[in-house]
Amino acid sequence: METVKWFKVSRRVSLPVNKEIVNPNFLPKEITFEDNRKIMEQVAVAVSYKMPTLLIGETGTGKTSLIRHLAFSTNNAFVRVNHNGGTTIEDIIGRWIINGKNQMEWVDGILIEAMKKGYWFLADEINATTAEINFVYHSLLDDDVISHPNFRFFGAMNPSTEYAGTKELNKALMSRFMVIQVDFPPPKIEQKILVNRTGITNEIADKMVKLAGEVRMMHAKQEIRFVLSTRDLLMWALMYKVYNKFLNSAEMTVLNKIAEDDYDAVKTLMALHFKTADDGKTEEKEEEETK
Repeated sequence: METVKWFKVSRRVSLPVNKEIVNPNFLPKEITFEDNRKIMEQVAVAVSYKMPTLLIGETGTGKTSLIRHLAFSTNNAFVRVNHNGGTTIEDIIGRWIINGKNQMEWVDGILIEAMKKGYWFLADEINATTAEINFVYHSLLDDDVISHPNFRFFGAMNPSTEYAGTKELNKALMSRFMVIQVDFPPPKIEQKILVNRTGITNEIADKMVKLAGEVRMMHAKQEIRFVLSTRDLLMWALMYKVYNKFLNSAEMTVLNKIAEDDYDAVKTLMALHFKTADDGKTEEKEEEETK
């Protein structure tokens, strides 16, 4: 009898490693996820009980990365549909086509393929999709629908009150999910993420994370609408390695993304944090730091 291998998520939960051969086109890339162990445990518990799971959080909080990490670690195929105006019900369910023999042939959509073959399916930006597609999700998540034992359904969405083009999720569909709120990682973890994934120093990462914390506090107080995400910080850190100045590297990775209403407030805050440090760098020092 073949021994089952397990991926230990925490002392409370471990997930079995899939023994089936996975199509390499659907196997997610390896990624180290350290953002929030508590959230990862909650998702793993939902996976172990085969419960559809909805992750709600600001953009760039690692919702997709978390699911990818668990899928990779358990050798499960992963597919993601990013819902937008171009996503159709045929993309999800399937369509009739005329094949090479001039005959009508049914081709499964990505969700039906996932249900048949046991993929992990992520409906990203689920609250930005059409009522028609959400009705399909509503129907297919009923208990009487039979799918491959490895199939798992995830939804992910930003808070509906803060992002254009989104709306509150239908209550009947929401009731079918285990709902997990995803926040930004604690400062020390976020600092570690920047260092490990970009190679900047702990000192530089600490400065960036502290600035992000102040921006997020302003957002929480409803002083600005912009939120500086971990994804933004990663791009900022990579460009810092090129330019070796905070404000120069922040211009294209952070500041140019900000709406006019918030731009001056964030730029002023950045100047208070970093202008002195940037001005203190001579060209000679900058060249030494890039070597």
